[in-house]
Amino acid sequence: MIKHIIHKKKSNKNINRYNILSNYYHTVNSSIFFEENLIDRVFHLYMAFQDNPRISAKCSHEMIGEDFDGDHRILPEQIFDDTYFQGKYNDFQISTLEETRAC
Repeated sequence: MIKHIIHKKKSNKNINRYNILSNYYHTVNSSIFFEENLIDRVFHLYMAFQDNPRISAKCSHEMIGEDFDGDHRILPEQIFDDTYFQGKYNDFQISTLEETRAC
């Protein structure tokens, strides 16, 4: 999964979601993991979430050509259908997995 994101990040430098997902993945799975103090770990995890609110909604909107940084609160119907009914592997699945792992 992370190899997919890193590859896409290098080959699509103008697409925000790959850089943001890569950084979010690193923060959640590496940086926070090495925090010794539980309170610091929770604080940094919460800050990662605050710095990247609704990351999956933003990724999915960028997938359909909209601006990543917009105030996106819901998942586009097309992405929802492709992911959950058609079973297509896409960037939304990766971002959702990362958000879930952070919880």
